[in-house]
Amino acid sequence: MSWKALAISAFLLVVVGAACSGGGEAPYTPQSANFPTDVPACQAFNEFGRYRYVHSFRWFSPLPDDIPDDADAGSPPFALFPNAPTLDFGQTYEGAIINPDRIDLVAKTKDAPDAVLRWVDGQGWTDLGNGWQPIGAQPYNFPPAQVCDAVVKDLDLSAATPSVETVADVEAEHYRFEQVSLDTATRLWEPQSDPGRLLEVWDVEVWLTQDGWPVRLQAKSQAQYPSGRDFFAELSLEISDVNSGDISIEPPTG
Repeated sequence: MSWKALAISAFLLVVVGAACSGGGEAPYTPQSANFPTDVPACQAFNEFGRYRYVHSFRWFSPLPDDIPDDADAGSPPFALFPNAPTLDFGQTYEGAIINPDRIDLVAKTKDAPDAVLRWVDGQGWTDLGNGWQPIGAQPYNFPPAQVCDAVVKDLDLSAATPSVETVADVEAEHYRFEQVSLDTATRLWEPQSDPGRLLEVWDVEVWLTQDGWPVRLQAKSQAQYPSGRDFFAELSLEISDVNSGDISIEPPTG
């Protein structure tokens, strides 16, 4: 493995490991799609009978052209050092949910094989390309209600004037916010992670249906390490096929 790959792997062990623990302080039941939230717009995801969704995020930090010999690594040091190679990491979760505990999920990680995951009534399986294998109890990463809570919780929707648009054949009110202070990063990726320590201000767009739940949301943030190195993050969530009768999730066979 090259020194560049080793550096990126070390960063991911620290930061992605925290993300995969479920993020934030509020626990949720392993293998459950439900996430406890007091945000009405997000509670809908715990109440739907079934639906499909796509959640993705990306972190990007380019290697600076000039790095001072005494570049500040942070205190305590950040996971990504000032002279580490360019970081370009992303994940996409394409899933279907039958509440609360039937989940069919394809987890796509940039520059890595897809992971197919399924949970049914407390049992879990994964297929990494060589057939289904049982997996032990573990948290379900980034349920839509958690992503929604992390982005929408501290937004003041009354402070924005929405426009009306159609998203996936659903009429929605499109809200835009620029440079708002949010705890999104700490709720999704842990306070001690690089994103959790750096990302405080966000640009956010939310598309709310007439029933008050987000059919789509997008958020972007930019910050700098103490060394001056840039760090960018973006995330999105899209919901479709709410209560569609063609969503079926059963234990795998073979």
